[in-house]
Amino acid sequence: MTEPDGDNLNLMTITLTLTNPLDAGETINLSGGAGAKGVGITATYTSATVITLSGSDTDNNYEAALQELRYSNSSENPDTTTRSITVVGRDVNGNSGATSTLSLSLSVTAVNDPLVGDVTISGGQTPPVVADVLRAVTTTISDADGLGSFSYQWKRAGSDITDANSVDYTLQVADAGSAITVTVSYTDLGGTPESTSSSAIDAVDGDLDGDSIGDSSDLDIDGDGMLNTYEDANGLNKLDATDRDTDLDGDGVSNYDEFLADSDAMADDYPPVVTPPADVNVDAEGLFTLVTIGSATAVDDLDGDVSVTSDAPTHFAPGENTVTWSATDAAGNTGTATQSVNVTPLVELGKDQVTAEGASATFEVMLNGPAVTYPVTVPYSVSGTALTDGSDHDLVDGSVTITSPNLSTTVTVNVVDDGAGEGMESLIVTLGDPTNAVLGPIVTHALSIYEERSPDVSVECRSRCCCRGSVGRARWCRCGGHSDSDGP
Repeated sequence: MTEPDGDNLNLMTITLTLTNPLDAGETINLSGGAGAKGVGITATYTSATVITLSGSDTDNNYEAALQELRYSNSSENPDTTTRSITVVGRDVNGNSGATSTLSLSLSVTAVNDPLVGDVTISGGQTPPVVADVLRAVTTTISDADGLGSFSYQWKRAGSDITDANSVDYTLQVADAGSAITVTVSYTDLGGTPESTSSSAIDAVDGDLDGDSIGDSSDLDIDGDGMLNTYEDANGLNKLDATDRDTDLDGDGVSNYDEFLADSDAMADDYPPVVTPPADVNVDAEGLFTLVTIGSATAVDDLDGDVSVTSDAPTHFAPGENTVTWSATDAAGNTGTATQSVNVTPLVELGKDQVTAEGASATFEVMLNGPAVTYPVTVPYSVSGTALTDGSDHDLVDGSVTITSPNLSTTVTVNVVDDGAGEGMESLIVTLGDPTNAVLGPIVTHALSIYEERSPDVSVECRSRCCCRGSVGRARWCRCGGHSDSDGP
């Protein structure tokens, strides 16, 4: 801008006026501000739209002051109508008027105000894991020109992710190992497109098995139930869950079951499966009984049928017996199974005996070995020439019980001294069908009862005869190779 006088004389004043301000925030000013300008010029802001330069000075100095003229408009949406500025000058001679007036045209163009603030990402673990949900946070974003509606674009390693255009984003398997960012865009109210991008989050950790535990910290990455360390040590793939049910060493046991058993998935360390014959239950035929126990089989997943041996004897004692069947495969693994051989014992009575009236006697009910099942109950009946009404003895029909771990029980009979002079009488005990035992060869017991008690036995030996005592009027002696009896 040059001063309007043009005669290179000294000027006295110049007035600058913005004639058509349309926005509240419009002003004109000098870049050097108000105050002294040059040698004799003083600048005064009469109002926001009027500036007065006064003082006697050359037109060159006034022209230099005019070069500082500036227009500003703080309106966010300024009116773009052309503005006019008039310049009226008065020289030291007082000349002014139309010939000293200059009118300037000023084009107004709106200037964009950039957005302030940032978009950040929240949500997810640290580091983020596949299936975590992330959110774009825009609370700090502002714009002097006014905010428009936000749109979102999530990015993987700097590239747009297809269909990832919401405020939230769920991490995908494809994101594993990549950094994720989000860009927020909008058009401000002044019509200017704006955008800002977040900082990248930590690289996404994979989650192969979908358990919400990142692969970098998951002890079982593929979720097949086997620890990563076990799979690594046994030649399995910790990233492949299908190897759970396969059998790496072909021993018939799945890799997963080998893991549970803490066995070697790369070697045959499982024995053959032995199938024993059925348990056997037999009745005793004596102290030992010949038993046919059958045959066992054994199958190995690698070796097929395997021969079987047992520790069985040919004859078995009464009671519970266990036979162990064994089979060994080519790798030296031995499998076993057991079979029960139960031999029900015999029950019988002791030897016959003699007693006298007024005395008591006992007899035993005996097993020839342990019972398979206790208790053993044995019924018995009483017969013979002695009366069973209590006048000759107190024994009546009944039963005895043998409890574990006993092999026998004793029955006591009291003989009555009735003084009737009946001579020798007999008491016969006969066993009935027992429970948990079978009858042996001796099922009766005879008790001979004499009229008087036998004297104490004495032994007398003379020459070749040895007399052992007497009962009643009889005496038994052994002389040489035979025995004789004689009277007193």
